[in-house]
Amino acid sequence: TTIGFGDVSPQTELGRATAIFWILFSTSFTANVLSNFSAVFIENRALVIEDRILKARMSHADLALWDQNGSGSVSELEFLIGMLVRTGHVDQELIDDIRAQFRRCDKNGSHTITPADIRRVATHRQRSLGHAR
Repeated sequence: TTIGFGDVSPQTELGRATAIFWILFSTSFTANVLSNFSAVFIENRALVIEDRILKARMSHADLALWDQNGSGSVSELEFLIGMLVRTGHVDQELIDDIRAQFRRCDKNGSHTITPADIRRVATHRQRSLGHAR
């Protein structure tokens, strides 16, 4: 084997072992440098896109999409959810799953979770586990 120049090759066992180590090390090092460079480039591009999204004006279509309760206006929570989805930090399915979990905990329908709701959820779980045995 050669090291890139056909006329230069390791002649001793130590030289060959060093060459093997050096080739593996330099290849790994180069791959790591390229990986880090591309990661910085990709992250920078994502930040530019996110900045553009955050600076974009809100349209009537956004208002209609984000107005989840049909009030004709967007609350702070609806705006937050809309922007998280728009910027790709979360998807709507995750938001829907989290809201469903909230509704399961809000046993009395007060749109808040109280200590009593937590006790009801815990009691319901214990009963469910008791029936599963």
